[in-house]
Amino acid sequence: FTLNRAEIEWLLQVLNDVRVGSWLALGSPDLERKKQLAPDAQSRMHLQRMELAGMFEMFFLNAISGAA
Repeated sequence: FTLNRAEIEWLLQVLNDVRVGSWLALGSPDLERKKQLAPDAQSRMHLQRMELAGMFEMFFLNAISGAA
């Protein structure tokens, strides 16, 4: 699987849109409030998407910076 820089930039934008969209759907919680969210199916789905998108963002950012 190979991506060029333009494709990685596009993917980072998509992942950020997913992360921010999930954060907004949760009511824009700060870190303390995020820990206190009710664990219903809807909030779990948004939390999982937000965290997974952030993880992939960091993976791709590290890849293009040469960090690992």
